[in-house]
Amino acid sequence: KTKLESMEFKFKLKEGKGGSVFGSISHKQIHVALTKEGFKIDKRSIHGEPIAHLGYDSVEIQLHKEVVAKIKIKVEGN
Repeated sequence: KTKLESMEFKFKLKEGKGGSVFGSISHKQIHVALTKEGFKIDKRSIHGEPIAHLGYDSVEIQLHKEVVAKIKIKVEGN
């Protein structure tokens, strides 16, 4: 939990005029990023709405019945 919460996961979304974005960051994309970092987490354990804005957000991951980690997500435009 501590290692997860100390990390920041970065994603890119296509940015339109006025700071609007096209698309969103899904649980599947977050799951892939976690897997690449060596975490074995069921994607159904990732809670929250898809992220459809630039900047910082967080997502909760249910590690066990009573253990929840909150990870940092940074969304940048390209």
